[in-house]
Amino acid sequence: MKSTDVLDSTIANIHFADNINLYEQIRTTQWKDSSILPLLNFLQNQITPTIDNLPKFYGLARLHRVIDGALYRIFNNKHSSERLLLVIPSSKVTNILQLAHDHATAAHLGRRKTLSRLNSRFYWPHMRRDVA
Repeated sequence: MKSTDVLDSTIANIHFADNINLYEQIRTTQWKDSSILPLLNFLQNQITPTIDNLPKFYGLARLHRVIDGALYRIFNNKHSSERLLLVIPSSKVTNILQLAHDHATAAHLGRRKTLSRLNSRFYWPHMRRDVA
Protein backbone atom coordinates (compact mmCIF):
# COMPACT_ATOMS: atom_id res chain seq x y z
CA MET A 1 0.00 0.00 0.00
CA LYS A 2 1.41 3.42 -0.96
CA SER A 3 1.78 6.10 1.69
CA THR A 4 -0.75 8.26 -0.19
CA ASP A 5 -3.29 5.43 0.05
CA VAL A 6 -2.70 5.25 3.80
CA LEU A 7 -3.28 9.00 4.08
CA ASP A 8 -6.48 8.73 2.06
CA SER A 9 -7.67 5.96 4.36
CA THR A 10 -6.71 7.93 7.46
CA ILE A 11 -8.52 11.07 6.33
CA ALA A 12 -11.53 9.10 5.09
CA ASN A 13 -11.99 7.45 8.46
CA ILE A 14 -11.43 10.72 10.35
CA HIS A 15 -10.74 9.24 13.77
CA PHE A 16 -8.45 10.34 16.58
CA ALA A 17 -6.38 7.64 18.29
CA ASP A 18 -8.65 7.82 21.32
CA ASN A 19 -11.65 6.88 19.14
CA ILE A 20 -13.39 10.24 19.39
CA ASN A 21 -15.06 10.65 16.03
CA LEU A 22 -13.79 13.84 14.42
CA TYR A 23 -16.64 13.85 11.90
CA GLU A 24 -19.14 14.16 14.76
CA GLN A 25 -17.05 16.91 16.30
CA ILE A 26 -16.98 18.77 12.99
CA ARG A 27 -20.72 18.38 12.47
CA THR A 28 -21.48 19.57 16.01
CA THR A 29 -19.04 22.47 15.72
CA GLN A 30 -20.57 23.57 12.40
CA TRP A 31 -23.82 24.29 14.26
CA LYS A 32 -21.91 26.50 16.73
CA ASP A 33 -19.82 28.39 14.18
CA SER A 34 -21.24 31.87 13.52
CA SER A 35 -19.97 31.94 9.93
CA ILE A 36 -21.49 28.53 9.06
CA LEU A 37 -24.72 28.64 11.07
CA PRO A 38 -26.67 30.95 8.70
CA LEU A 39 -26.08 28.54 5.79
CA LEU A 40 -27.03 25.52 7.88
CA ASN A 41 -30.21 27.17 9.14
CA PHE A 42 -31.18 28.25 5.64
CA LEU A 43 -30.50 24.91 3.96
CA GLN A 44 -31.74 22.65 6.77
CA ASN A 45 -34.56 24.70 8.30
CA GLN A 46 -35.45 27.25 5.58
CA ILE A 47 -34.59 30.14 7.93
CA THR A 48 -33.50 33.16 5.90
CA PRO A 49 -30.82 35.19 7.68
CA THR A 50 -31.16 38.89 8.31
CA ILE A 51 -28.08 40.08 6.46
CA ASP A 52 -27.37 42.97 4.13
CA ASN A 53 -26.33 41.06 1.02
CA LEU A 54 -28.97 38.36 0.46
CA PRO A 55 -28.19 37.81 -3.25
CA LYS A 56 -24.58 36.96 -2.36
CA PHE A 57 -25.83 34.66 0.42
CA TYR A 58 -28.21 32.86 -1.95
CA GLY A 59 -25.34 32.36 -4.40
CA LEU A 60 -23.26 30.88 -1.62
CA ALA A 61 -26.15 28.67 -0.52
CA ARG A 62 -26.37 27.17 -4.03
CA LEU A 63 -22.81 25.90 -3.57
CA HIS A 64 -23.66 23.95 -0.42
CA ARG A 65 -25.78 21.03 0.73
CA VAL A 66 -26.70 19.62 4.14
CA ILE A 67 -26.51 15.85 4.56
CA ASP A 68 -27.28 14.23 7.92
CA GLY A 69 -26.96 17.61 9.61
CA ALA A 70 -23.48 18.33 8.21
CA LEU A 71 -22.66 21.09 5.73
CA TYR A 72 -20.87 20.17 2.50
CA ARG A 73 -19.57 22.37 -0.29
CA ILE A 74 -20.49 21.17 -3.78
CA PHE A 75 -17.47 20.99 -6.05
CA ASN A 76 -17.79 20.53 -9.79
CA ASN A 77 -15.05 20.52 -12.36
CA LYS A 78 -14.86 19.50 -15.98
CA HIS A 79 -12.79 16.39 -15.21
CA SER A 80 -14.90 14.71 -12.54
CA SER A 81 -18.42 14.33 -11.30
CA GLU A 82 -19.85 16.38 -8.46
CA ARG A 83 -17.97 15.97 -5.19
CA LEU A 84 -19.15 16.95 -1.74
CA LEU A 85 -16.49 18.47 0.50
CA LEU A 86 -17.07 18.56 4.24
CA VAL A 87 -17.00 22.19 5.41
CA ILE A 88 -14.51 22.56 8.24
CA PRO A 89 -15.28 25.14 10.95
CA SER A 90 -12.37 27.46 11.68
CA SER A 91 -11.92 25.93 15.13
CA LYS A 92 -11.25 22.49 13.58
CA VAL A 93 -8.82 23.51 10.82
CA THR A 94 -5.78 22.83 13.00
CA ASN A 95 -7.08 19.33 13.83
CA ILE A 96 -7.51 18.50 10.15
CA LEU A 97 -4.10 19.91 9.24
CA GLN A 98 -2.45 17.88 12.00
CA LEU A 99 -4.24 14.73 10.90
CA ALA A 100 -3.22 15.24 7.28
CA HIS A 101 0.38 16.14 7.98
CA ASP A 102 1.52 14.83 11.36
CA HIS A 103 -0.38 11.56 11.70
CA ALA A 104 1.94 8.53 11.87
CA THR A 105 0.60 7.21 8.55
CA ALA A 106 0.56 10.55 6.70
CA ALA A 107 4.16 10.17 5.47
CA HIS A 108 4.78 13.95 5.45
CA LEU A 109 3.80 14.27 1.81
CA GLY A 110 4.73 17.91 1.42
CA ARG A 111 2.59 20.96 0.79
CA ARG A 112 1.33 20.17 -2.73
CA LYS A 113 0.28 16.58 -2.04
CA THR A 114 -1.14 17.42 1.38
CA LEU A 115 -3.22 20.22 -0.19
CA SER A 116 -4.40 17.87 -2.92
CA ARG A 117 -5.51 15.27 -0.38
CA LEU A 118 -7.31 17.85 1.74
CA ASN A 119 -8.97 19.44 -1.33
CA SER A 120 -10.42 16.09 -2.28
CA ARG A 121 -12.45 15.77 0.95
CA PHE A 122 -12.66 19.06 2.83
CA TYR A 123 -13.39 22.75 2.31
CA TRP A 124 -12.60 25.83 4.34
CA PRO A 125 -11.86 29.38 3.19
CA HIS A 126 -8.15 30.04 2.62
CA MET A 127 -7.18 26.36 2.75
CA ARG A 128 -4.28 26.94 0.35
CA ARG A 129 -2.84 29.60 2.66
CA ASP A 130 -3.27 27.39 5.74
CA VAL A 131 -1.44 24.40 4.29
CA ALA A 132 2.16 25.51 4.79
